[in-house]
Amino acid sequence: MQLKVKRLAAIVGLLATATTMGWGQFHSTGADPFGQRLRQIRTPHSRIVFDSPIEPSARRVAALLDTLAVRCALSLAHTPPPIDLLIHSHAAYSNGLVAWAPRRLEMYSYAPANGDAQLWLSHLATHEFRHVVQISMLNRGFTRFLSYLFGQQAVGLVVGAYVPHWFLEGDAVVAETALSRAGRGREAAFVQQMRTLALSNRTPKYDVAYFGSFRRRVPDYYHMGYFTVSAARLKYGDDFWPEIIKYCGSHSWSITPFNRQIRRRTSRYKTGLYNDAMTFWQSQWQAQDSTISPTHFSSLTASNPRLDYAEFHSPTPHPDGIVAYKTSPAQLAHFVIVDSLGNERKIATPSPRNHTDFALHGDTLVWSERIPHLRWENASYERIVMSDFRGRKTTLSPRGRFASPAISPDGSQIAVVQTDTTNRQSLLIVDFDFSFRAKIEFDHNENIQSPTWLDDHSLAVIVIDAEGKHIENVEVNGMRQRLTTSTNANIKHLRAADGWLYFASDATGLDNLYRMPRNGGVAHRLTSARFGAAWPHPNGDNLIYSNYDSDGYNIAIAPQNQSVIDSPTSPAHSIADTLAAREDRLFAAVESSISPSTEPYEVEPYSRLNLLNIHSWGPVSVDAANTSVTPGLSITSQNLLGTTVIRAGIEFDKSNSDEMLYASISYNALYPKISLRATMGWTDFEFDGATTIGDTLARFVRYNDRQSNKRIKLTVAQPLNLSRGAWSTQIQPYASASLQNHSGIEYQYINARLLPNGTPFPIAQGRAVAGEQRFADLNYGLAASLLRRSAERDVGSRLGLAADVWFCHTPWGLDFGSCRAAAATLYLPGFQRHHQIFIAARGQRKTIGQTSASVWGTEFRQLYPDEISMPRGYAKIANTRLGVLSFNYTFPLANPDLSLGPVVFIKRLIARLFYDTARIRAAEFGRQNPSSLGAEIWADSRWLRLPYAVRIGYRQNHLLDRHLWNGNLILGISFN
Repeated sequence: MQLKVKRLAAIVGLLATATTMGWGQFHSTGADPFGQRLRQIRTPHSRIVFDSPIEPSARRVAALLDTLAVRCALSLAHTPPPIDLLIHSHAAYSNGLVAWAPRRLEMYSYAPANGDAQLWLSHLATHEFRHVVQISMLNRGFTRFLSYLFGQQAVGLVVGAYVPHWFLEGDAVVAETALSRAGRGREAAFVQQMRTLALSNRTPKYDVAYFGSFRRRVPDYYHMGYFTVSAARLKYGDDFWPEIIKYCGSHSWSITPFNRQIRRRTSRYKTGLYNDAMTFWQSQWQAQDSTISPTHFSSLTASNPRLDYAEFHSPTPHPDGIVAYKTSPAQLAHFVIVDSLGNERKIATPSPRNHTDFALHGDTLVWSERIPHLRWENASYERIVMSDFRGRKTTLSPRGRFASPAISPDGSQIAVVQTDTTNRQSLLIVDFDFSFRAKIEFDHNENIQSPTWLDDHSLAVIVIDAEGKHIENVEVNGMRQRLTTSTNANIKHLRAADGWLYFASDATGLDNLYRMPRNGGVAHRLTSARFGAAWPHPNGDNLIYSNYDSDGYNIAIAPQNQSVIDSPTSPAHSIADTLAAREDRLFAAVESSISPSTEPYEVEPYSRLNLLNIHSWGPVSVDAANTSVTPGLSITSQNLLGTTVIRAGIEFDKSNSDEMLYASISYNALYPKISLRATMGWTDFEFDGATTIGDTLARFVRYNDRQSNKRIKLTVAQPLNLSRGAWSTQIQPYASASLQNHSGIEYQYINARLLPNGTPFPIAQGRAVAGEQRFADLNYGLAASLLRRSAERDVGSRLGLAADVWFCHTPWGLDFGSCRAAAATLYLPGFQRHHQIFIAARGQRKTIGQTSASVWGTEFRQLYPDEISMPRGYAKIANTRLGVLSFNYTFPLANPDLSLGPVVFIKRLIARLFYDTARIRAAEFGRQNPSSLGAEIWADSRWLRLPYAVRIGYRQNHLLDRHLWNGNLILGISFN
C-alpha cells in the first residue's frame, strides 16, 4: 500500500508538470475565417460543425461516422462516447487530428493531390475516428480517477506519458487499411522505404525509427507503427492491443504500463516487439524479392549516402537535360535541371508544396504551392506559379485552391484542378493570364488527380470515387469517357505522349510503370523495379523516371521496350487482406444488432456564442503561456472553434504567503487577437525591528499587515503572415493597457535619538502607511521578421532579419517613468553548410519615475524593469540605459543517433560560441561595461522514449571584466 501511495503522489506531481509541458494537450489549431455561416449536424456518435457551403461533405462525414463508430471500435472492444467534430474547409491543407483537452476531432476537408484509392473524407474519417476509440478507452481505472481530479487533461497525460505515438498512428493506419479496400498499408509507396532498408540490411533500430535521424534517410513512426502493430496483431491475436491499452488506462499509477503488459504477453519489451515485427516483415519481403527480375536502367543521379543525400521527383525531359523537383535535408526543396553528366543547376525555389508534381513546356515551368492566409491560421490558398529557367517567377492564379497544373501541347492553355468553397472539385481550362476557357465540374463524391493533355481539346485524369480509382478521358466541352475499370490499386503520375498513357501503379505490390493506348485498352508493365519506380516520362525510345533505392528517388533512364518476365506477389496486400478478413468476422458477429443510419440528417445553425466549454481543472494552477505550475486550484475552458480560451483559479505561493485569484479570457476570432486578464492577490508583510540611520538616530518599526494587489490587463495584437517562396515573413503590432492598485501597509514607528551609551531616547512616534500604488501601464510595440526558411539539418535560420520595437509608460497615477526599447537580430550563413551566425543588438532607455517613498531623507523612486537581457553570466543591474551586442556562431557537432538504453536517445549535438558586451548607465553604480565570452554545447535528445524533444546542455562563461569563470545548465523542451 505504501508503494502505491508513493506512486499516486508521483503521478499527481507528474501530471502537474506534464500539463505545462503539453501532455495535457491545451492545444488550438488556430482560427477559421470569421465570416463563416456555421451549421451543425447531430448524430448518435458525433456533433459535426462546419461552414454551410460544405453541407454535402458534412452529410457524408456524418454517414461515414455512423458506420465507422461501430467498425472502428470492434477490434479494440470499446465504444467511445459522442465527440465533437470541427471541419476546416478553407485551408489548402489535408490532415486531421484528435485532441483531448478539450476532447474533439478536427478534419481538414481539402483532398490531397496524390491520395490513395479511396475518397479523402473516407480515408480521414476512418483514421481519425480510430484515434477517438484509442484515446477514449484509456479513460478507465486509475486514469478515470485522475479525470475526476484533473478533467480531460488527465487522459492527455496518460497518452503522452505511456502510449507511444508509433502505436497510435500505426494502429490507425491498420484501421484505415483493414476497414477499406485501400489505405496506406496496401500502398507500395508507404511500404517501400522500410522494405528497401530491410532488404539492404539497414533496418533502423527502435529509437531511430521512432525519433528519426539527421544522419540518414529513415521512415517516420507511422511506418514503424504499422509494421509493429500489424505483425503483433497477426501473431498474438485481436485481443492483444486492446489488453495493452486498457491496462495503460487502468494502471496509469505505475511507471511503464505499456511496456509491462507487452512483456507479460510476449516475454519481450516494446523494442523487442518492434525487432520481431521487422524480422517477420523482412522474411516476407525477402520472399517477394526472390521473385523479382529487375529490368535494366541507368542512373543519372547516383545514390549518395553522404549527409547531403537528395531525392529527385517527377523528372521531365528538356533539350538541355532533365528538370526535376529536388528535396534534401540539406537544402530547401527546389527545381533543378540536370545535364547528361549529372551536373545540376537550380531553377527556382517555391513556397511549401502539398505534392511534388509540376508541368513543363519549353522553358516554362508551372507548379502549385501553398500560401498562408494573412490572418487566419486555418485558411490558406494553393496557387499556380510560373517560372522561366532564370528563376523569374510569376503568380498566375487568383486567390483560391488550384492544384496539379498541366500545360497543353500547343503551350497556350493550362488545366488545373480547382477545389471550391463547397469542397467540390472541377477541372479548369485557363489561359496563362488565368482567363477562363472551360470548366468541367465533378461530383461531390469524386476527387481528381493528375490531369494530362491528350491533345489540345481533351485530357486524361485519374478519378477517385466510392469504387476506387479509374482513368477518364475528359473533353474540354465537358464530355467524359471512362478508359479503365475501377481499381483499388494506387494508380498515379499520369502522363500522355505519342498516343499512349503512362502511369505508375502498385497493383503488383510494388510501384511500377505502365503504358496503355490513349483510348483505353490493356495496360502493359514497362518496368520491374526491385524497390519502386514513379513519374514516367517518355523521351523517344527511352523512359525517364524516378527509381527508388535505400536513399530515396533518383533519376533513371531505361528503354521502353524491355521484356518484363516476373509476376511478384505482394505480402503487403495479403497481410492487409488478412487483417480485413478479421475485421469482417468481427462485424458479421454484431451486424444484425446495429441500428440503421439516421439519415436524412437535420442541419441546424451553430452559434459563435458557444464560448464556454470547461474541459480541465485541478488542484494546481497552470500557466501554459509561461510554462509554470504552482499550488492552487484552476479551471480551463476552450470552445470547439478554438477561438475562446478562459482560465480561472487561485494560486498559492508559500514562499512569501501570496494568494492570487485570477481570471483570463483570450478571443481569437476577430482580426486583432484580444486577451483580458484580471488578478487579485494578497501579500503578508511582518516586521518588528530597528533601523539605524547615521550615528545618533534610529527608527523602530513594527508592522503585521496584508497588502492587496489588483490588476486588470487588456492586450490587443494583430499577427500578419506574409510568407512567400523561400521566405517566412511575419508582422505583428501589439498594444496592452493595465490598471494596477496596490494597497498600502500600515505600520507603527518610534523615532529615537541614540545616547552616547547607545540607549535610545524616544523623540516621536505614530502610525503611517507606505507602499500604496495606483497607476495605469501602457505598452505599444511592433515585431517583424523576414527569415529564409531553414533546411532540416540547419541549426536555425541562416539568412534574415528580425526586429522588435516597443514603448511603455504610466500616464495615470504613480509615475514609473517610461521605457523605450528596440532589438534587432541579423542572421547570416556560417563558414560551413548548416552553420549559422547571428548578431543581436538590443537597447533600452528608461526615465526615472516619481518618488514612491521617503525614509529619513532617502528617496525611493520608481523605475521600469528591464525589457532586454544582460550579457550571459551577469545578474540584472538597475539602470537607465542599457545596450547589449551579442555575436553568436552556432554549428552542428555530430549526429550520433546514440541510444543509452531506454534512458536517453541523443539525435544531434550542437555547439555555440558567443561574445556578449554591454554598456550600462546604472542608477546606483554609474557606468559599467560588462562583457562575457563563452561556449555552449547541447544535445537534441529524447528522454525515457517520450515523444518530446529535450534540448539539454551546458554553458561556460568567462566574465571578462571580473576575470571570473562560471557555468550553468541549458534546458529546453519542444512539443512539435
